[in-house]
Amino acid sequence: KSSGLCSINRYPIVDDKLLENTCNVVSKELKRSRHKKLEKYLKFLYERLILPIEEELNGISNLYISPESGMNVIPFDILLNEAGEALAFKHTVILVDSGRDFIRQYSDNYSDHFLIIGSPAYDYKDTPKEQALKRSFNRSECIYPLPFSELETHIIGDEYGVKPYTGINANKTIIEKMKESRWIHMATHGAHDISESSTDSWYSCVLFLAGAENWRREGVFHPIYGNGILTADEIRRMDLHGTEMVVLSACYTASFIGTSDMASICAAFRDAGVKYVISTLWGIDEIPSTLFMRKFYRNLKSYDVPTALRLAKEYLRHLTAKAAISTLRRLLLDQDLEHYEFIVSCITKMEAENHPEKECIFSDPYYWSGFICHQNLF
Repeated sequence: KSSGLCSINRYPIVDDKLLENTCNVVSKELKRSRHKKLEKYLKFLYERLILPIEEELNGISNLYISPESGMNVIPFDILLNEAGEALAFKHTVILVDSGRDFIRQYSDNYSDHFLIIGSPAYDYKDTPKEQALKRSFNRSECIYPLPFSELETHIIGDEYGVKPYTGINANKTIIEKMKESRWIHMATHGAHDISESSTDSWYSCVLFLAGAENWRREGVFHPIYGNGILTADEIRRMDLHGTEMVVLSACYTASFIGTSDMASICAAFRDAGVKYVISTLWGIDEIPSTLFMRKFYRNLKSYDVPTALRLAKEYLRHLTAKAAISTLRRLLLDQDLEHYEFIVSCITKMEAENHPEKECIFSDPYYWSGFICHQNLF
């Protein structure tokens, strides 16, 4: 699109089943990280999907992609050209539902309210002593606290002068506050497989809030917190057209369930009318995610949402062990956190691993490429 004029060119893609299978392989390998054949797969996908239009992308800043259902399992921005250059570092990659959305108009009439939610008290009676370092859970296990999500929400809150909702305050009563918020940040456990029935896909994609462990263990609704489970079905029924951005710092929030309705937490927020949804394709680790989100929100003061996300990815992949540890130490200063001692122990453990000072410990795409940006264009 140039100067208000649009041109449409068609480039048929052959072997679409092979492409879909390759995407599934890439998705599985990224979740394992550091697979020696990953580069070959990423170059193959670039050759088939991007190379035919490569010349037309010269001078293009934002690249919008509307993937077929079988290809929405990968982060397109890490596709590699023959020289090994990632697509993300030549263009800002943004996902959209359909090209039809470009002919619609959307409103930028947003409020100034910023809602930050994290580190919920999943067990409001007796919080387990164990903590988790990945923001997803196995349905047969206890829903453990996420210590770094507490640090993450306080860092973001300090940056923008906003008090985050944590602990027992991170409960389902905050849903009403979502409807009046310009930005929403949620750092918690995410899951997309808790339904007993595969047909209830919009109920199977969930975020956990205060009291979720009590509900899992006892099956009793709290008079205030309810069951502590926020489903995709509940989200998609909201009217969030006044919300510019939702950031889901939780696992599997972009992972789809089903074949016809393609349910996910990300899709639910898009259906509710949110303009930008930052979500995740797989399980995310607590420590790099905290550092990533700090940089993202700092970038957001100078850039739009997609660009801020791309620059945060560049930051994390080049972050050295020394810089990561010193940054975490500095961020902990003057913080009064429930999980303070556990966070300190994690940082001390990182130091004990004796990484070379210049080692980029989060350079693998596993740590940063799982964060993707969807944009509503209506």
